[in-house]
Amino acid sequence: MRKIIILLILASTIIVGSCTQSVSDNKKTAWELDGLKDKVKSLSAVSYQVIDTLGLVTKGNAIDDMYGNTFIKYNDKGKWVEYRSYTPEGNNRWAELPTFDKKGNWIEEIDYNGDVAIKIVERKIEYYDSKNE
Repeated sequence: MRKIIILLILASTIIVGSCTQSVSDNKKTAWELDGLKDKVKSLSAVSYQVIDTLGLVTKGNAIDDMYGNTFIKYNDKGKWVEYRSYTPEGNNRWAELPTFDKKGNWIEEIDYNGDVAIKIVERKIEYYDSKNE
């Protein structure tokens, strides 16, 4: 059972880790970085504990960690425009909301902790010259 839980945690870490875009990597879409093959509008992931009873594997409770319940929304150009994590009860844990310029460059990201309307944790801004660099 312990091996299965470790594998599930590792798999969810890889999935969530692949969802983060690099500010300097504007050549690939978030769809490509996330390993998605088609135009996806949104992606939801929920991690559960695994219960192994005499070889019978069943789903347990939702895992309450930073990436246990995530929601990612993509725009029509394959950039993610909303990335949120929720508690098992459905409360907002954190959110990342990026902004793009007309050329599709990631120019700003605002990170929230808890209620999006209240707590701004971090704001990142990227500037580009006339050569789009």
